[in-house]
Amino acid sequence: LVISGIALDEINFKGETTGDEFDFDLAVSRVAFQAEDDTNGLGIDNFKTHIVSGNDSVKYEVNWDNNLQSNRNKGSVSGFVRFATLQNMEAGIYSAEAEYEGNSWKIADDSRILIDTSYINVHKFKVYKEDESFIVDGILSDHPEDTLSVYFNKWSLKNFNPLLEGSSLSVAGIINGRFGIFRNHD
Repeated sequence: LVISGIALDEINFKGETTGDEFDFDLAVSRVAFQAEDDTNGLGIDNFKTHIVSGNDSVKYEVNWDNNLQSNRNKGSVSGFVRFATLQNMEAGIYSAEAEYEGNSWKIADDSRILIDTSYINVHKFKVYKEDESFIVDGILSDHPEDTLSVYFNKWSLKNFNPLLEGSSLSVAGIINGRFGIFRNHD
């Protein structure tokens, strides 16, 4: 199955309703983000997710593992999405870690994202390995005083190269500092 250039192989799913909860499991043997050649490039193997929804919230667990000793690509993410209304939600991460190309990455457990009709509030969304990290923190809205900031600490630009695979572009270097995103009211 190919959807918008993403190839999915061997899809299995099941769902069950118990009381006010709906449990859903999905397993895909391979997800290839460059569908024309699913043996190379960015992709994940043995993708599995478990979702429990009930009332106003969804809890999720996502796992993947290519089962290779070299060039390892595995990880797990668990978290929640809570809806106050359809236009107002909060998402958070209980735990997240991944191993890719010999690097062990984590996302800070206290990361939160609040979305409302008038703003997006990102609270300490931190991706890191060893002493290398980036953090997204702040508010993006129509208010001139609100800023969404991205902080880089010893961040290697090479981390972006897997996303650029298949293009003629690659990046290198280390970035430190902060940049802000805000609504210009001029």
